Amino acid sequence: MNEKILAVEDDEAMAGLVRDALASKGYKVTLRSSAESALTYLGGTLPDLLILDIRLKGLTGLQLCEILKKDPRTSSLPIIMLTSMAHEKDKVGGLRTGADDYMTKPFSVEELSARVEALLRRVKASGALAKVLKAGKVQVQLDSREAFLEAKRLDLTKLEFDLLSFFMERPKVVHTHTALADAVWGEERVATSHTVTVTVSRLKEKLGGAGRMLEAVPGVGYRLRAE
Repeated sequence: MNEKILAVEDDEAMAGLVRDALASKGYKVTLRSSAESALTYLGGTLPDLLILDIRLKGLTGLQLCEILKKDPRTSSLPIIMLTSMAHEKDKVGGLRTGADDYMTKPFSVEELSARVEALLRRVKASGALAKVLKAGKVQVQLDSREAFLEAKRLDLTKLEFDLLSFFMERPKVVHTHTALADAVWGEERVATSHTVTVTVSRLKEKLGGAGRMLEAVPGVGYRLRAE
């Protein structure tokens, strides 16, 4: 295993945890404590994956992610964001700026290794992040914005397609009503918990039997259960 990973984390103890966890799995890990120093590093070396803390001093992780996703050279760089459990908006912000996954602190080294391995596997399989998502009998084509149940094209609204894509890009993760509203509806449109619930219900109906993959987590939100 020779993949290069850049971890940007200003907490020395957390940075050491990330480095030791991934180095033990055979990854080549480089640490940087600021977004500015990470940009300098990335100007000469392009790693296979970036682990990025959101709450950095100076240029934040969100700002760095946005910069990298707008640069053709680094736009396809896989990024895992690290954020505090208490900051739901940070998670949504990271996903909006183009991050491919997020993890909340504290986390286990086993989970970190698994997330890194899964994301790198996706990249290797396609040469870039998947443009086609699959879950059970459901397939989503991101480029053409089409969704299929087996071979039948699904007639989804824009919101339903965006919601389905959001779930399929992040399977098994529990998303709160607030996170879904912010990520899918955005700031320009008002979406209450009831709005989210109704839209999820309509999506489940259109998915037929495959709709059981969308599970309600009582008192929290929803998740896509892998079949």
